[in-house]
Amino acid sequence: MKVEALTLDEVLPVRHAVLWPNELVAFCRVAEDEAGEHFGVRQNGEVICVASVFLRATRQGCASLPPRLSVRGRGLALWCLSF
Repeated sequence: MKVEALTLDEVLPVRHAVLWPNELVAFCRVAEDEAGEHFGVRQNGEVICVASVFLRATRQGCASLPPRLSVRGRGLALWCLSF
């Protein structure tokens, strides 16, 4: 497994599957997505955890740290942020 930069298109399916599976994928977007940096953990080529980081002059934050249910509790979200 490794942490790497991801595209928004790679992040959205994980957000959708983990956070809002009953909504449309478009619902999983946040206003800052285009300006944010996106990272994730892959296991056997599959993205299993994502982190989206948003930095602005006036505000910084992080959103969407969902690991897939099958890998929760392993500290992957924190590992992803340490990247």
